[in-house]
Amino acid sequence: MAYTTPPGSGNGYSRDFVRKVFALRPTIPQSDAVLLTIAPLLGDVLTIRKPLARYRIHEASYSGMRSLNPYKFRERLHQDIEKAQLFATVSRHLRLSVPRDPLKDSLNHLQYRLASYLVEPSAHPFPEDTKSRLIYRLTSSATRSSQMRLRDRAILITWAIMCALAPRYYRRDFVLWRFSATSRPAVIRKFLGALSSLRSPRLPDRT
Repeated sequence: MAYTTPPGSGNGYSRDFVRKVFALRPTIPQSDAVLLTIAPLLGDVLTIRKPLARYRIHEASYSGMRSLNPYKFRERLHQDIEKAQLFATVSRHLRLSVPRDPLKDSLNHLQYRLASYLVEPSAHPFPEDTKSRLIYRLTSSATRSSQMRLRDRAILITWAIMCALAPRYYRRDFVLWRFSATSRPAVIRKFLGALSSLRSPRLPDRT
């Protein structure tokens, strides 16, 4: 469950692969999420570097939000649980080892899990979670990740620590700015834009 998916939708799948996946009768409504979860198990994954389409993120999108919406965080977490169960089912079917908690090192999952706990802890779907434990798991996962640039990992760890230390009122702003780019103040957008423009001398420029 730690496979890094493309930064958007519009992925291509063979008809045979789609038939195999939906023969498992997954209940998760987001079909693309189901396919992305199972793709690394049922076949080779190829990345097409050239963008094939454009799409718009707006408030009604699956994960888009203009204002803080704790329900969307919880909905995402429940779907992560279902995907983990599907992942385990397919792994057992293929006679692969099944990790006890496939979500424990998932950077994407842990970000939403921390946000859910910080924004509305009384309705958080994981009662065993604590703020310190979530911060530790997220920073540990980011530190060991081999699929993120060092710069991006540093930004993520800094965000998690700031969320933990900030007063409750400002904490909600930090959470919103992480998941809604349009809500970020201009100074933060400029700072992140400057960081994104940096290129490592050991890596080719992105096109």
